[in-house]
Amino acid sequence: MSTRRGSSTQVASSVPFRNSGTSLREKTVQNILQELRSQTVYDPQYTTTVLNGSTLLDSTSSTMQFVTGTNTGHFFQLPDATTLFNGQSYIISNESTATLHIKDFTSNDLFEVLADSIAVIFLQNNGTSSGLWVGYVVSGFATGILSYNVTSSILFTTTSLTDTLITGFTVTPVAGRYAIWFNARMQSSSASATNNWVIYKNGLIIADSDRGARFGASSTDFGCSTQTVASVNGSEAIDIRVRRTNGTLSVYDRSVTLIRLGPEI
Repeated sequence: MSTRRGSSTQVASSVPFRNSGTSLREKTVQNILQELRSQTVYDPQYTTTVLNGSTLLDSTSSTMQFVTGTNTGHFFQLPDATTLFNGQSYIISNESTATLHIKDFTSNDLFEVLADSIAVIFLQNNGTSSGLWVGYVVSGFATGILSYNVTSSILFTTTSLTDTLITGFTVTPVAGRYAIWFNARMQSSSASATNNWVIYKNGLIIADSDRGARFGASSTDFGCSTQTVASVNGSEAIDIRVRRTNGTLSVYDRSVTLIRLGPEI
């Protein structure tokens, strides 16, 4: 009696994929799945900025990068485009307080990502190591029309020769770049006095906001205004100060308005 043995067919192997023409480097199923997972937004990576430092990405780097820290001069270098597939994308969220620079593989500057902004980058053509990259940058959550408005009609007076803070006219806005306007009704008791009003940031004068006026008659009401653009980091206060050369300066109805233009610069 003879025994018939059935034939066997190999249905799997330890090398199931041919990786030519892709950015995948692994060979086994498990390793390829891990590599694919690393190249999705599900495995984000945090990078702390280093002064004049760099983060060099390669084909296995996570496609979502979060940047934190306070130092300046940091940049991201994108991978060799020939090791990637067309359409490869990266999301870089700049949560640091400094501008982040993005470069291609050959160190050409592509664009900047301001603080509190997110860059989305796509590889359009992988024909060279530099590649052809396209993308866009959007501001973070604290963006758009974010405004502060403080008003008062409580009389404030000063006889100081130096800049004196108007009571209750201090605003500490969230980080960003702001257009700032101040206007008020004032009165000077001295016809020969020069009266000044100015915007301060973090206790320091914003020089281009310093305005002054002199009137030929005493106790004459006059309107005043000034404006500037300034960046703050979220802990820096904006306030309004006044001074005069003699007599008493009275400040009546007044307002200060801040409108956020975008991220801090």
